[in-house]
Amino acid sequence: GAGEGKISLASIPVDVKEVVAAEVQGIRFSGAGGRVVEVDFAVPTRVVVEANRNANRGGRGGGQGGRNGGAGRGSGAARPPSSYSVYFPMGKGTLTREAPFHANFTLKATCELDQAPVKLTLDGARTGAAFAGIGGNFRIQSNSDAASIAYNLENLRVAWGRVEMPLSLWQTSETADASAAPLADKVRQSMEMARTLAEKKIPMVISDWSAPRWAVAASRGGGPGGGNGSNARSIAEGQWPAMYRGIISYLQFLKQHYGAEPVLFSFNEADQGIDVKLTPEEERRVTRELGAALVAAGLKTRILLGDTGNPSSRPANFIEPTLADAEAMKYVGAVSYHSWTGGSDQSLAKWGEVARRFQIPLLVAEGGTDPASFRYRSVFLEPWYALDEANLYLRCMQFSQPTSILHWQLTDNYSVLAGGRGQPLKPTQRFFNLKQMNLTPPESPSLGIAADRPGMTAAAYGDAAHGYAIHILNTGATRQVTVEGLPASLRQLFPTTTDGVRAMKSSPAIDVANGEAALTVDFQSFVTLTSVKP
Repeated sequence: GAGEGKISLASIPVDVKEVVAAEVQGIRFSGAGGRVVEVDFAVPTRVVVEANRNANRGGRGGGQGGRNGGAGRGSGAARPPSSYSVYFPMGKGTLTREAPFHANFTLKATCELDQAPVKLTLDGARTGAAFAGIGGNFRIQSNSDAASIAYNLENLRVAWGRVEMPLSLWQTSETADASAAPLADKVRQSMEMARTLAEKKIPMVISDWSAPRWAVAASRGGGPGGGNGSNARSIAEGQWPAMYRGIISYLQFLKQHYGAEPVLFSFNEADQGIDVKLTPEEERRVTRELGAALVAAGLKTRILLGDTGNPSSRPANFIEPTLADAEAMKYVGAVSYHSWTGGSDQSLAKWGEVARRFQIPLLVAEGGTDPASFRYRSVFLEPWYALDEANLYLRCMQFSQPTSILHWQLTDNYSVLAGGRGQPLKPTQRFFNLKQMNLTPPESPSLGIAADRPGMTAAAYGDAAHGYAIHILNTGATRQVTVEGLPASLRQLFPTTTDGVRAMKSSPAIDVANGEAALTVDFQSFVTLTSVKP
């Protein structure tokens, strides 16, 4: 228009989706910390601004299409926007492949740089679980997976693995003897993957993403259904004993014919119904009944409690009935959440408290930020995406103190490698972030660590017997960092840096004096300080 208009986004009612729809010469967003984003057009252009209430920045929730085929996790209720989308045309009229078109606009983003020094304080008295190392999911989904799996197992120390139990393809009827029938391709591939991990002495979780059709409860509409996810299936009350038999026969066949015996079993994200839906009470009962059946069958596999779609308070409540049942907890081998929504510091810490209370390992059985990122694979090569992912993993390590974070995935799906599909495979920034986290001494306890300013995430591990590792991730500008509370016995620390241009680059040692060390941490970089030179 001819004039300039201002709109306070905070004043927009929560039920309004289209915030702006007008022809303008430019549009400008301003926020706290001097953050400004501007788009200027060469000619007046129609712009539409929409509020995103069910979308999530940086993978903090969202749909499940690339992982499980689901449709999303938002509810229909109006809620404050999590972000805004700006739409304007790149071309108008009938556009064809042969006819070129163009749009002329300028995008500018500015903010106030926070370059104030940061102090990290180590608390050696607040110790927790050791970090065995980065793990990975190995759910076979395409013919491209084999090359990625081989590369990652060869070049990355994998502490834990997770494989699929395609139960619906194994147990095709309630009474069929699955072990007597030819194996479906997906069953065979999944069992071969388990054997590969077993041969490498990698402990593994086996999870079920499917419900046999004969076992599914009828929905209110009369057909199979139930649960919240698009593939969600509730199990009919009387079919659980047969389901237990199918799970046990799969594990027995896997052990006998493929030499693999998973440490843990779970129904994937059963709190959300992807694809088997359990209520909190059903989670308790299944843990108790299936756990007892596994013991009676002479199997070492135990129940992975939770395995929820995210770590927020509602999934944490999902496991509470089981936690209150001492008989059920006898069969729990570990507790787990998936990191897809990021979660608050308090939510992450709550899971660690459960693990400490019951003295069981905590696994982040699916590590990742954005479940919808598969829709645009090039995003996996973006430095900001790699930084966001590493930042979330360090927050999990700091507040939850997991035994392992099992990255989704170490296959071609959400790959940490570039190339493939006929091109040579090569590691990306995300691959080196994972490898750098493995600089953590596997038997060193986690230590408390806190920053006195925002924009800096840290996780620390160490003791005199096994060595030290301090992970520091800077999401902001270059700044000076002082680490305090280091053991008096430390004399030097060795920095290793990964960012958009460096891949685990070693730097000269920094001195430690009187329990303090000082260094410069570059903008948007991931630095690990180790007591032993890598």
